[in-house]
Amino acid sequence: MFDYWKKIDALNQVNRVLLAVIMMFMLIIGGLFVALMSAPKHMEFWLAPNMSANGGLMKSGEVPDEYVHGFVSTLLPTLNTWSTSGKSDFTQNMQGFYYYFTPRHYQIMQNTRTAFQEAQLFNRTQIASLYRFMEPGDIQRIGQDTWDVHVVLRITQRLNDKSPMVIADKVVDYHVRVVKVTTSKLQNPFQLALDGYTQPETLLHDLLEGEHHDV
Repeated sequence: MFDYWKKIDALNQVNRVLLAVIMMFMLIIGGLFVALMSAPKHMEFWLAPNMSANGGLMKSGEVPDEYVHGFVSTLLPTLNTWSTSGKSDFTQNMQGFYYYFTPRHYQIMQNTRTAFQEAQLFNRTQIASLYRFMEPGDIQRIGQDTWDVHVVLRITQRLNDKSPMVIADKVVDYHVRVVKVTTSKLQNPFQLALDGYTQPETLLHDLLEGEHHDV
């Protein structure tokens, strides 16, 4: 009889240990569930062209300077290229890249279009291309998710796209303000937008005349 109660007591001890283990596992599972629910639903990583420069290290939510410069050096030449005529292509570019502008920059584009029309500068074609690649100092962070981007373009103009005669060939210096935006990635996959200029555009070279203008 004594052995019987001894076995019962041993079984109770085993049950208490098992119950403690089960409670511990339930606490762990509950903690993991809370951590999972509080974790970010998604993480954004902004890939820069020169990832090898920092060993491929990326931080979630941090936009590399090279990514911002790549955005501007891709968009700005396209905006300033008029393959058919300035009057039609400038307006098409404004509409086609609408989601890449803040309201302030869009207003600047509208004012520029009006000024060009009044000066009769749209009766020509224009090709804009990147004059040089990114250099140290071309990117300056001027605020939270705000950058001053320096880009140099070559602007070549003809009376029409079939004319061999070049009527203007110049190198122009631009300082563009860029901000990070939160919008549909279908409309703006870069999640960046032009937000005006930090400095007026400056003529660096007139390639037809061979003149040099210091900034």
